[in-house]
Amino acid sequence: MVQIRRLNRDKERRDKEIFDLEMVARAVIDMIQPRHQNITDMRSVLECLQLVPAWLSRCMKGTSKAVARQALGLVRAWFPHVDLGSLRKRFPEGYSPEQYEAAVQDVGDIASVIVDEMHVTAPYQ
Repeated sequence: MVQIRRLNRDKERRDKEIFDLEMVARAVIDMIQPRHQNITDMRSVLECLQLVPAWLSRCMKGTSKAVARQALGLVRAWFPHVDLGSLRKRFPEGYSPEQYEAAVQDVGDIASVIVDEMHVTAPYQ
């Protein structure tokens, strides 16, 4: 009888843990992919959690693009003579390390021109 009570207590504790984990997972999912009114999502919490990395990646990529557009707009406005041509090309997915280093060098050259004109010393120089 004691063992049955102990097993029952363990089961209740595990059920509560599972319930709490599901609530936290649902909160994470709702923060990343909010629910839409009048649309029922039939996926399980586990299926939604498996999609979270892709949702986060899409969100971060979109935010990065917005920030880059804003920064380039400011550079164009304040430094119209700086050639931003190398930044206009679209970088393909899966850049090789050599291609990445070349792109970083292009951006570094442009950044150096801007920093020099602002009379600011860059921390990496």
